[in-house]
This record gives sequence, C-alpha cells and structure tokens, in this order.
Amino acid sequence: MIVRRIYETVLALACLIIFMPVVWCTRLRKRPAVRVVSVYGKLGQPVSFRLESLFVGTGPLRLLNYWHFVGMIALGRFGWTGPRPVRVSRPRPAYSRYAVRPGLISPYMLQKRMNIAFNDVNTTEERFIRGASTSSHVALLLRFLLALVVGGSESRVGDRIELLDITLHNHSIGTALEAIRLNSRSRRCQQIAFVNPDCINIACRDARYKALLKSVPMVLADGIGIHLALKLFTRDGLRDNVNGTDLFPKLCKMAARENLGIFLLGGAPGVAESVAEEASSRIAGLQIAGTHHGFFEDQENASVLKKINASGAHILLVAMGAPKQEKWIADNAGHLQTGVAMGVGGLFDFYSGRIARAPLWMREMGLEWVYRLLQEPGRMWRRYVLGNPLFLWR
Repeated sequence: MIVRRIYETVLALACLIIFMPVVWCTRLRKRPAVRVVSVYGKLGQPVSFRLESLFVGTGPLRLLNYWHFVGMIALGRFGWTGPRPVRVSRPRPAYSRYAVRPGLISPYMLQKRMNIAFNDVNTTEERFIRGASTSSHVALLLRFLLALVVGGSESRVGDRIELLDITLHNHSIGTALEAIRLNSRSRRCQQIAFVNPDCINIACRDARYKALLKSVPMVLADGIGIHLALKLFTRDGLRDNVNGTDLFPKLCKMAARENLGIFLLGGAPGVAESVAEEASSRIAGLQIAGTHHGFFEDQENASVLKKINASGAHILLVAMGAPKQEKWIADNAGHLQTGVAMGVGGLFDFYSGRIARAPLWMREMGLEWVYRLLQEPGRMWRRYVLGNPLFLWR
C-alpha cells in the first residue's frame, strides 16, 4: 500500500508539472465551463473535485479535463486506477463496500475502450478489487496507456460498416443477442457469420465464400485485427468485439430464459458433448437439444440434418472452421428447421477446455492472437505472422 501511494503521488506530481502548461495555455484561449462533481469515495464517503470542459471529443487529451482529479490523487483522495467513480446522486456502487479509492482509470473503462466490456461494471470491478495489489494497479495503468494507442476513439459508429466489399453489422453483444432471440423461433433459418482478418483473407481468394458473406443477413466483426483496420484506415468504430467465445455464455443464459433449445454441431468426437455438459452444469434450465461431431462424410449429411431437425432446436451452432462451416450452413439452410444457424469456429475447443483461452490481461491488450500463436505455432504462424500484415495491406 505504501509503495502504491508513493508511485501514485510521484506520478501525479510529474503529470501536473508536465501537462499544466498545456492546461493553462488552453484556459487562456477559452473559458471552460466548470462544475463540481461529488462521487462516492472510500467506504462510500463523498469526495468532490472540479471538472473543466477544456478538451472535447474522445481522444487522450480529454483526460486533461480531470487535472483537478490528478491533484486529488496527489493528496491521496483518489487513485490512478481503481473502480470507476460514481456520482453520489446515483445508486451506491459495489466498491463503496470496500476500503478502496475510485480511480481515474478503471478496469471497465479499459475493457470498454478495447470493445470487450461484456460484463456489467460492478461485476468487472468487484473482480478487480478482490484480486487487487500494487502490481495489478500498475499493470492496469500500463494496459490503459496501450489502449490509448490501439483502443477505440473513432468518430463514427454506424449500424453497418463496409470493409473490403463486405458489410459488417455493427452490433453490441446485447443487440446481437436480441437479434438472435427474435429470429430463433422463425420457420426460415437465418445464417449468422463471424469474420476476423483470416476470414477476410480467405474471402479474397475464395469467390464463393466472399459472395456468401455478402449475402448473409448478419456478419459480426471478431478480433482486434478488424478493430485496428477500421481505426487505421477509416473513421468507423465497433460497438463490441462480438466473438463467438464471449457470446456463447450469454447466448446460453438467454436461451435458458426464453426456453430455446441449442444444437451443437462440430469439433472432434466427444468435444460437443463436453461443451454440452459444461454449459448445462453452469446454466440452470439450459436445453442442449443435441450434439454431433463435425467429422462426418457427405453421405451422412442427410442423417445429421434429420437429427438436428428432430431435436426441436431453435439455435444451431456449427464449429467446423471457416469457410467450411459457413458453406455447410448455406448449402443446408433450406433443409434446417432451426431459426438461427451460426458458424462459431474454435468455440467448442475453448469452452470444453481442450484449448486454453488467453488470460483476460492479454485480451485487454488485444494480444489474444499472440497467445494462440504460442499455443500452436506450427498451425497458426501462417494465419498470424503472414496473414495479419496481408490483411492490413489489403
């Protein structure tokens, strides 16, 4: 705790010395609106600071509006990192139960900037508080500095984004789930696809796959590569990194709540069954209508379709890898009686535990692809070492 107080005070004083000339020069040019903000502090005690509207927009300079807050960090009333401050006019936050100071930078703020804020703010910050240490606070600060460079600060967030002649549907994870719910009881199967840089590279050399992606009713952006491409070459921003691995637990909870059955198709023999057992044990009331591995011959296709339809499932998840899974869904959509069918790539391997997922701190830095490369360098080097630069060049 003492070490943390020392580094926070020294850093706060250094920032004030470095940035105060910028603040005062800006204040000479325009008179900012000033308001006093009162927030819950340690153990819910109210703490007030001044907020000046010197800088507008979403860029890093906007943080200089909080220079009074930085002064309060030097005095020990706030921290550089910690739970997001909540105004006393709002419901008392979870952190007010703990002897912790709110921070200028919160774990939820970091995840929001990196488009992976899939849990509510209280859940995210309670998890951080329970495991907090001086090193975790320093690590959070460093990750946020990286997020200022690679994270989202785009000026335009539309419902659809055009990327290399493919239309991405710019959903948050909540609106994506709502779209799935609305279509799940339809008599006509709607296909949903996820695309990452590797999918785009495949589409550039596979005309049928590209045409399929252009015709799919919902195409969701998956991965930091898509985000970086939009950040570097367009003004468009993603609402969320809506990938299948993060979507699946929330999809299962929604399905249990709405009494919707899910069929799992794909993976090696036994993997889909492991996913079904794990998901059912975690989520009460979840209906896994059926499972089947993805290594079946063409002559078995009819019997697989019959099994899916006989299960009464509303949602079909197909884990065969791109573009095979998207082509299989497109070829069989007319025979499927599920309302929704989506290709989910390696989801079953991750959720069953066959392949470990990158730790959260790596995902917060946009480095999940590095973790996958280290896990399977022989299989993944071409996708990431060659594929990512090729995608950005395109």
